[in-house]
Amino acid sequence: MTDLSVMQRIRLSAELAKEKEALSGASALARVGIARRITMLIQQLGGQAPKPVEPEPERLKNFGWDAVKLSDYSLDQLKQLREQVEREHLNPRDEKGRYLENGQPTINLYDKKGRKKLEALSWAVTYKLQDKARAEKETPAQVSEAELIDLNLLKQWGDTWKYKHSIEASGFFTANSKADAVERATQAYWKARPEDRLTAEQRFEKANRDELAESQARWKHLSLPELIAMRDKLGGDIESLQRAARREMSDGGRRTAPAVAAEGARQTADTRAKLNRYIEWRQSQEPTAAPEYPLFAPRPLYHGTGLPFTQYETGHRKGGNFDHQGAGFYLTTDQRGYARFFAGASAVKMLTKIEEGSGTEEERILEDGGVVLDVSLSAAARVIDLTGPDAPADLLALVTNITNGNELRQRVVDAGYDGVAFVEPNSPEGWILQPGAITVVLYNPAVANIGGYEEAAKLKKLPWPGREEKTDEPAPTPEVEPEPETSTPAYEVIEHVTGRGKTLRGIVRKDLSYAEAKAIDEYTFKKDGGYFIREKHLESMGVAPAETAPAEPVDPAEAERKRQQAEADRLANEQERAERKKTEQVAKLRQVAASTLARAESEINADRLTNTHRRASMAASIMERAEKDRAIALTINNLADAIEQGKAPHLAGVDSKAAVEALQERLRYARDEAHRDKTHGMSSYEAHKVEKEPYNLAHVAYAKLPEPTMEGGGTSRAKLLELIKGKRGAPKLAEKIRYARLIDWETYKQLCDMVGKKEADAELGWYKVETLARLNRLSRIGITTNQELRAALAEYLQFAEGARAEDPIAKAERAILGQKVGIDFFPTPKAEAERMARLAGIKKGDDVLEPSAGNGNLADAAKALGANVDVIEISSQLRDILTAKGYTVVDYDFDSFTPEKQYDAVIMNPPFSNRRDAAHIMRAFGMLKPGGRLVAIAGEGVFIGQDAKAVQFREWLDQHGADVEQLGANTFMDKKLLATTGANARLIVIHK
Repeated sequence: MTDLSVMQRIRLSAELAKEKEALSGASALARVGIARRITMLIQQLGGQAPKPVEPEPERLKNFGWDAVKLSDYSLDQLKQLREQVEREHLNPRDEKGRYLENGQPTINLYDKKGRKKLEALSWAVTYKLQDKARAEKETPAQVSEAELIDLNLLKQWGDTWKYKHSIEASGFFTANSKADAVERATQAYWKARPEDRLTAEQRFEKANRDELAESQARWKHLSLPELIAMRDKLGGDIESLQRAARREMSDGGRRTAPAVAAEGARQTADTRAKLNRYIEWRQSQEPTAAPEYPLFAPRPLYHGTGLPFTQYETGHRKGGNFDHQGAGFYLTTDQRGYARFFAGASAVKMLTKIEEGSGTEEERILEDGGVVLDVSLSAAARVIDLTGPDAPADLLALVTNITNGNELRQRVVDAGYDGVAFVEPNSPEGWILQPGAITVVLYNPAVANIGGYEEAAKLKKLPWPGREEKTDEPAPTPEVEPEPETSTPAYEVIEHVTGRGKTLRGIVRKDLSYAEAKAIDEYTFKKDGGYFIREKHLESMGVAPAETAPAEPVDPAEAERKRQQAEADRLANEQERAERKKTEQVAKLRQVAASTLARAESEINADRLTNTHRRASMAASIMERAEKDRAIALTINNLADAIEQGKAPHLAGVDSKAAVEALQERLRYARDEAHRDKTHGMSSYEAHKVEKEPYNLAHVAYAKLPEPTMEGGGTSRAKLLELIKGKRGAPKLAEKIRYARLIDWETYKQLCDMVGKKEADAELGWYKVETLARLNRLSRIGITTNQELRAALAEYLQFAEGARAEDPIAKAERAILGQKVGIDFFPTPKAEAERMARLAGIKKGDDVLEPSAGNGNLADAAKALGANVDVIEISSQLRDILTAKGYTVVDYDFDSFTPEKQYDAVIMNPPFSNRRDAAHIMRAFGMLKPGGRLVAIAGEGVFIGQDAKAVQFREWLDQHGADVEQLGANTFMDKKLLATTGANARLIVIHK
């Protein structure tokens, strides 16, 4: 320990005495922190830390708990007890989601008794942990740098070192040195629970599980054909799109402009890659479909040379000369042990899938032990492992220790088996049987002797021939039997007349779900208890319509003309429907815009009181909301015009004010994110001074869809699971809640249906419910990805109208409401100010002085008559209002003002206190031109007072022949004024 100086010891001793004094009167929870600080101070002074303060049993008993029993609990039991208390003493909520205690809203989650119990438990847990630390004398060991990097708590970025302050943190902080980064990362390591310290491999496994759970929640309801169609629709080359992210950060650790611009493309690639992985997983979970033909039907196969897959793959990648049309079979096995072959172009496609990493589980088997056979026709065959328990004994006796492939094949055929197509080569000398080697037993040799593709095709439906004794006579050619009737069910073709009079032909499938029917026919619909599939999709389905009477011969030219006419009618009908839908959509938008604009204008032009700070704030809020509604209304009008003219393809689905507001909210979020990025690294004071830019295209790159999570924001999986417990259909919904990271609209609707909207909203919270509603609105107009959102916002910017800023004059006037500003500031009513300007004889071009201008009511009246007005005002806040109105402030204090010119008129309402009104009026009179006129307001006191100043002023008025008029009572009590007074006053008019 470093020796302390005398001054340091004095300071530490003083702090120690102060903490000990605070300990006696502190609460139970505060004493824990004070005791910790006392321990640190004593250790710094070189002394022995005292034994921590033990909890007071009597205090704990006051909570209704037995301290002795609590001390008997383990830490895990105390935590379980705490969870039980939290459940039993949780305060109820009202319909707005607020917690209630004794019927009143409260910020406390738990009732009074529960809070006391939780405090007692906190005591028990705190001292249990202290006892454990004392017993173990645990000193955190130094964690290696490699382990910290593997746990993602430490990393090197260029010449700098970065660390995480906790293992759950998403971002890194920059340290001053490597040692500092290692120290802080080590602290984060010891703060984390052991189960949260995941290595890179464990994090990858967890990420895979999380991704699968998220994909399940997102796409589980879709069939495989729908998933594949969705993936193909995304388009893009995954590798090239992801390659764009390699230089996402500049050398300074900031995102580059190209990275921001390419973000949408990369996200599309990520989504497509996730879909690929999910499709592969789904395919691996589904049983292999049974072949459409009898499993043991003979399949003609032309002998060729076996080639290991690895050699074929190498040759293909190096541009080897392989005949893919007549050769190149891929072999793999399904779960029943039957081989599947793919030939020609199919084989090439499969190899391409493997290279891209998008192949199915079965296709990936080819990488380990799969083969390519130099054959010409596909076949199905029974696979027999000669080393397995089901291998025939007589065949095993024949093939043992055979090293020549031709001899092996001949022995198998001579024994009456169907032939050998391939035995895995395990040595360069020949074909040798090893444990695990696979033999494919294919077909009757008699069938293989038949040549030609056509004749081979005729034999496809022949039943499997029984084995016969071998003779020297040539095998007879089997007779061709008629093909058995297809097992495919027949469906009656019916006609359906649409609401617009169009006739559709097709079948009704009652054996399909909606998703399966939609995968076949995109425009399917329910009919007669099933789903209607149009006639043109029957061939792709592999189903046969019921037999109908043979049609009469039709002239080909006439048939073609009718077909073209029908196609033209169909296109015309579709175009007419689209135009009609667009017309209705545009009319609806314009109607919404008109009603919104009318309401906004009504609010803007409404007459309301603003004479108090509260009233002015309420009026400002109403005006701000009305201005936003006005901007939204104008934007909707612009969008209606653009949609009608076809200038907004990405916004063609917008049909409501709510959709426009959802787009505006996402644009506002994007601008805020851009502003945060721009002010990154600044202090909060500096960042506050940087004004936000008007909306522009640069902001669009920061836009993204909101992601309402299952956890956080007052929501937890445990509470949601408890909410649906025992409800019908709860197990399926519970699976989503338990494993999905995000909550989607479908899950929310299921939750509402199960427990009621009120309960669901109360548990999720208003913000999460509103976020889900925004997502749903965006999805209804066709925006489901960040890429689609950015494309839509880029178009939206062309038609968006900005809300008008608040009037700076009104804003400055609102800022002084309820405050005492200036000297005796009581503004002149507007009507009285206009009368005073007329009495002063002000005309266009006159120079006018207002020496106590206030907020400018008298100056406004003079300016309205065309005068050039100079103003003087001592209050800086009132001067801000005058400057906003455009007046020239010639001085701050009238008492020290020396004019550079004389004025045609002076109008004024000076302060009344201390006879300032008399002094100001007499001084202002000296600044008039000959023939000029002064019109002023003076307090009643100066006319009835007997002090010297009042008497002198009255004599001065008499000398100059002033006209004096008594103003009405309550002249200055108008509630529209910024400040009011009940003082009586008189109006003075003097000619010079």
